[in-house]
Amino acid sequence: MSMSGPTESARTWVSLLLVVPRSSCYIFLCATCLFDQLLILFSIDSWFRVSFATQTADAEAARLDRQSSCRH
Repeated sequence: MSMSGPTESARTWVSLLLVVPRSSCYIFLCATCLFDQLLILFSIDSWFRVSFATQTADAEAARLDRQSSCRH
């Protein structure tokens, strides 16, 4: 009777030791995939911001050119 307690806990620990590395590996892979997705999204977002900023700057420069040419 007294043996069933320790063997049950030992089985639990063994199963935990078998399960935890696998699940942590899956969690690590998921985190890596999510991190890659976030990096891709961030790079796309920053690229759009840069292109939008240059377009806005070009439009602003063209507008200022038109204003200065109208004054002359």
